Amino acid sequence: MKKILFLIIFILVALGIFGFYRPASCNSSSKLEIQFFYSETCPHCVAEQKFLDGLAEKYPEVKINRYLITDQALQQLLKDLLKKHDAEEYLGLVPLTFVGEDFIPGFDNSQGIGKKIEESIQLQLE
Repeated sequence: MKKILFLIIFILVALGIFGFYRPASCNSSSKLEIQFFYSETCPHCVAEQKFLDGLAEKYPEVKINRYLITDQALQQLLKDLLKKHDAEEYLGLVPLTFVGEDFIPGFDNSQGIGKKIEESIQLQLE
């Protein structure tokens, strides 16, 4: 009985050491982040907040960071992201969404922007 227990423990340890077993929570390589800049008074932002809540349930491996545009501490982050995407002209506008490497300004699900966000997620998770 002790030999069988020892063998089982040995196999489990060996699998863990050699990487055959990795819990989903350890798979950080497929992690995707969304940077969402919004205003509390913007109706498009409110609609996108609800949309992103649905995406969070559908894609639990995606981390959604939400930033209130009036937070002065985040202005440099926003400026850097806009500069990276050659989109400085959007500074001061909301909502602004950065899905991994993609930049998606505005939100109106009837115009397909929600679909564009989800397609970006799907492509970057592949």
